[in-house]
Amino acid sequence: MSITLSTHVVFILETNKVVMNVLIAFKFFLDNAETYLKRKFNKDSQIVQNYLKLTKDIFDSSFAYRFLYKLRNYTAHLGFPLEYIHFDIKFNHENPQLSTNSPQLILNIENLKKEKELFGKIVTKNLEDWSGT
Repeated sequence: MSITLSTHVVFILETNKVVMNVLIAFKFFLDNAETYLKRKFNKDSQIVQNYLKLTKDIFDSSFAYRFLYKLRNYTAHLGFPLEYIHFDIKFNHENPQLSTNSPQLILNIENLKKEKELFGKIVTKNLEDWSGT
């Protein structure tokens, strides 16, 4: 059984709020870790340089990290990215408590691709490659 919730505005808004909170917490953690290290060890210390290199290397090597990093900017400056939610439910008739579900948070990639300046060249290209255009 599949259920798609695209018209239940309150549910979509509440889910967008949770997504936004997670994305902001993600960026908040990165920024505060950097600030903490700079205050504790000096901005030119090897520890700070290692942290900056680590975050740069992860950005360069992980699409998920790059995308979430830029999606936070989209969410903070342009609005909610989530369009609808799809639930795939595998109902276990013999033992209902063993039923499983799989939610999918659906974004409109075409809308995201229009924001080239906000997402930058690398993530915009990733989105274009990912969506096959």
